[in-house]
Amino acid sequence: MENAITPVKRPGCIIFDFDNTLFDTEKIKKRIAEIPQLYGEFTPAEVQAIYLSARDEGTKTAFTIERYIEKLEAALCAKGLKHNSETLHDLDVQLLDGIQLFPGAEELLGKWKNSGIPIHLLSLGVPSWQEQKVQVSGAGKYFSLEHIHFTVNAQEGKKEVIHDLFAMQKAQIPILLYNDKPKETAILLDAFPQLSAMVHRHREDTRYTDIDFAELD
Repeated sequence: MENAITPVKRPGCIIFDFDNTLFDTEKIKKRIAEIPQLYGEFTPAEVQAIYLSARDEGTKTAFTIERYIEKLEAALCAKGLKHNSETLHDLDVQLLDGIQLFPGAEELLGKWKNSGIPIHLLSLGVPSWQEQKVQVSGAGKYFSLEHIHFTVNAQEGKKEVIHDLFAMQKAQIPILLYNDKPKETAILLDAFPQLSAMVHRHREDTRYTDIDFAELD
């Protein structure tokens, strides 16, 4: 796993992000982008619009397979394209088939789990969809249930969860965060002085540039 690193102390706690940190979410996004083309002609912009309409609900992340199917069927109807709804019933299985954790992720999770240091999973997304990915990928076995946290608040959710996790600590323990989003990581580093970070860059994730990652150094 390729990482950009901020100074790391001996951690008292580890927090892992999930999508594009441990799990190859870009492969799922590619499969999602192929689905509308099975039913008719869609431009890349239209394909992206369907996905974003399913993903976003104000400042919340709202993506589920059911919501995506709803938005896809609305787009198909708007174009007058016929489809068989039965073919979409097992879409979640199709999307997740064969997709695993990144190479090296299981070794990393196993190392920290065996270290005795508490490890947490903190992921942005609707719990039902995130939980399905966590379990199918095999990541779930490394975390106790009380250490798996999901939030749908795209702007403040992770900050709120981290605050709530450690608000009762009398002394600030060093926390090591594994994440993929450089801007989000910078915000969390500013909010929590005890936090250090290792940032995984997925080369197929085009949301961020070299400059975004360089700003963390």
